[in-house]
Amino acid sequence: SRAEGTLISPDTVTVEGFLSRWLAAIKGAVKGATYDSYSRYVRTHINPAIGHVKLQRLDMLHVETMLGGMMRSNPHKELHELSAKRQKYRGLQPPQAASNRTKQYARAILSKALDHAVLGNLIPRNVANLVPAPAAKRVKASAAVLSTISSVCCTPGI
Repeated sequence: SRAEGTLISPDTVTVEGFLSRWLAAIKGAVKGATYDSYSRYVRTHINPAIGHVKLQRLDMLHVETMLGGMMRSNPHKELHELSAKRQKYRGLQPPQAASNRTKQYARAILSKALDHAVLGNLIPRNVANLVPAPAAKRVKASAAVLSTISSVCCTPGI
């Protein structure tokens, strides 16, 4: 509350409003590329899914739903509005689910921001930490790929 020295009323602020303030607060404390990345993820993945939720009402289900519904960012906005048949005709790929790494990063950014909210007594706990991070998919290299890498790395004079 304002009596406790906070600048925002915790019962009325939305996730989007809080994240906007959080990004402004960390801008000088992180590298420019980090800030740009955080800002892009907030804008393209977090706010569209849960930005409307009141910060104090944010729960695990909101975070799980955000992660489950994340799509790959696509610079072609019209792509989302076209039917699948028209997309195929135009040679455009339909939106695909975001990779687990993208989901991990979005969850990590949200968690970092919510840690800030906990420290500011805006929320009692960080609900993003209660949601398990999506598992990273490991790709096994074929024997041919490993052989090629080995020959390039181990060949003298290269």
